Amino acid sequence: MIERIYATIFVCCAFVLSCKSPNEPQAIPPQASVPLKNIPPVILVTPNITALQIGDTLKISLHVSDTTLLNGLLDFGDGRAITFAQTGRHLDTIVEHIYSRLGVFSVKATFSDGELSTTDSVLITVQRYFELSLKPGTVWRFSHTVSSTSPATFYHYNERGIYTWKIISFTVAGHDTFFNAQQTVQDSVEEGDDLGHFDTTYIVQDTSQFSIYLGSVKVTFSSLLRGT
Repeated sequence: MIERIYATIFVCCAFVLSCKSPNEPQAIPPQASVPLKNIPPVILVTPNITALQIGDTLKISLHVSDTTLLNGLLDFGDGRAITFAQTGRHLDTIVEHIYSRLGVFSVKATFSDGELSTTDSVLITVQRYFELSLKPGTVWRFSHTVSSTSPATFYHYNERGIYTWKIISFTVAGHDTFFNAQQTVQDSVEEGDDLGHFDTTYIVQDTSQFSIYLGSVKVTFSSLLRGT
């Protein structure tokens, strides 16, 4: 009998010790910290045109976003560039640029957040305004007509003819080419007045030389020598 009483008391005491009051604070298990993953900046380079001529204006639309943008560089590929610093979280801007020489250029934008960087690029082709295929012996022939009248004096003037241009030599100077051309003119001219005071017709045969300057931006014609 005595043994049974002691056994019962021991079981009850163990149950009381294992129970806690609902008002007592509960222990919070430790939680593991998860590091945030760094994402590189987002860059978008958009040109208004990818093939242009010297002297035209290139417009680059630049969009950059990141939570911690620090610095960036926009390189036009011709030795000129623009730097950006402390741009904040977003950068949306339009940058203009004019190329001064021919070629294919890589416009490249690179931005960094201090740890990671991103680059976006686009190719720009810069050409002449037009291409002339010229070489010694090349010949052009074209006709022309000139007419004028003067009601006050009853004067009239009519000219018709054919021009012939022939390339006879050329000189290369850097990116430019100078062509020496010969011009031959065969004109028929009529002039007089409506009153019949004078009315004449004559033939003009003229040979002259001039240069064609084929430069980076334009073609220039200049007279060098003229004779009749």
